Amino acid sequence: MGSEFENTIGQFIYWSVVIGFSYCCYKFSPIRMIGYVVIGFIIISLIFRRYVTMGIWTDAGSSFAYVSIIGIACFLGYNDENN
Repeated sequence: MGSEFENTIGQFIYWSVVIGFSYCCYKFSPIRMIGYVVIGFIIISLIFRRYVTMGIWTDAGSSFAYVSIIGIACFLGYNDENN
């Protein structure tokens, strides 16, 4: 079992990566393409978890949140680049 400090540091690193990746999706076109691929993999994993495993692991709320955050960052970056 990890200590509270290790848990806090782990969460800090995790959210730093998520926020940093979202920012890079917004700013840089090549990373945006990777963002679209990540969104696709998350959606495929949601479909797999929902239908192939017959709903055994259906906690998909956080995955939908990740798709939304990355998707919005990619869309805003694309919109900002073209205007």
